Amino acid sequence: MTISKKLLRYFDERDPQNEERISQDIKRHRMGWGTICFHNEKGQPISISEDYKIDIRQVTHDFKFGSTLFMLEGFESKEKNADFENYFLQIFNHGIAPFFWNDLEPRDGELRFSAKSEPIYRRPPPDLLVDWANKNNVSLKGHSLVWDRKLFHPEYAPDDHKGIAKRLSRHIKEIAERYGEKIETWDVINEAIGYPNVTMPDDRVFWSFNEANKYFPSDAKLVYNEGTEPSWMYYRPDTSWNFLLLQNLLLRGARVDGAGLQYHHFTSEPEVMNGRTDTLLNPGYLLRVLDQYARLGLTINISEVTIPMFKQLPDGEDLQASLMKELYRVWFSHSNVDGITLWNMVDGTAHTRVDWDQNTLFAGILDEKLKPKASFHALDNLINKEWKTNMQMLGNGGNSIKFQGFYGNYEISLTKDSKRIVKQVHVSKTSPNNFTLTWDNSKSQ
Repeated sequence: MTISKKLLRYFDERDPQNEERISQDIKRHRMGWGTICFHNEKGQPISISEDYKIDIRQVTHDFKFGSTLFMLEGFESKEKNADFENYFLQIFNHGIAPFFWNDLEPRDGELRFSAKSEPIYRRPPPDLLVDWANKNNVSLKGHSLVWDRKLFHPEYAPDDHKGIAKRLSRHIKEIAERYGEKIETWDVINEAIGYPNVTMPDDRVFWSFNEANKYFPSDAKLVYNEGTEPSWMYYRPDTSWNFLLLQNLLLRGARVDGAGLQYHHFTSEPEVMNGRTDTLLNPGYLLRVLDQYARLGLTINISEVTIPMFKQLPDGEDLQASLMKELYRVWFSHSNVDGITLWNMVDGTAHTRVDWDQNTLFAGILDEKLKPKASFHALDNLINKEWKTNMQMLGNGGNSIKFQGFYGNYEISLTKDSKRIVKQVHVSKTSPNNFTLTWDNSKSQ
């Protein structure tokens, strides 16, 4: 058996129980029924014969398909920057905005909020990201308010518990005042399981959520984001570390609105990844873990996805695409998952440090020349074809029709001869989805 077959074996087996659940749950949790009623200009029902053509076209998804925006306007040419934006918008509707303290405020009191701030690689200023996201109908998540790692703390940060609590509180307040109404989701604290390597406030996780709750509006979504191993690998039916941490926060009254579960394969060795097939590459195992988190009543975001492309394998690019497709199917099917975020869209733009270079993974869906890889096409096919509703039908002689579609915004049109009317509607999981199209014989569009 080839290494690629080993990595894909649980998906290729198509266990009937898992496969039935995934297929049925995608329909059950990601799609809804809509009713279109046809009226005349007086509000009276009218019959639509076969002479009328009805077009139902989905424009956007409610589900958050995302990636980082760390490279927005970060390439060396206008052409590459335009390619990055266009490919991002072709697939994604959700982006991650960097709020790493050391780069957001490299000198105490000098905040890099403005779009005209000094450039720092992989750290576009928040104002730039907010303006771009608003123009392109992209939702944002800020990452992250607190991270207890020296690599992301400024040198001027206090080195005593009370001092750092006061200074971090100011940091959170400043961000909330400027962006609390502009960015809907926030990673409050990142990867806190384990010991911090900088001085932090006492009871730092609970403290961080309480501080965020003080300053952020009630409709902002506050998330705890955790790494791959605590999120997935330490699963036990009742004693998973990350599950217990979240449960503890909720029982103590912390305002936690969601759980971010990272999913990184930080390895360039396929045999190392093969050691995880019984867990991280097993749909049955992944669903069990998600079911456990669902008991907390929180929404779940698959918050940071890294799937390597093993260049040493002749089919490495196809393997990456297959793994991405299969994993996205599992995650998309689960009722509590509200989004999936790819971490680095372009090869050669990942995080580097002295002891390790993530770019050796080639985990992007675009290569270093910003050309689409097989994984890009796999996601494009899922998100824009398989999971997007587009249909045409003819009138049936009645005054209404029903359709089933994925949740999101739609354009619905009714055409007869050269006359056409158009209506924008939203198919929502939380509404009856009853829509009316008014056919006014005196007007046309």
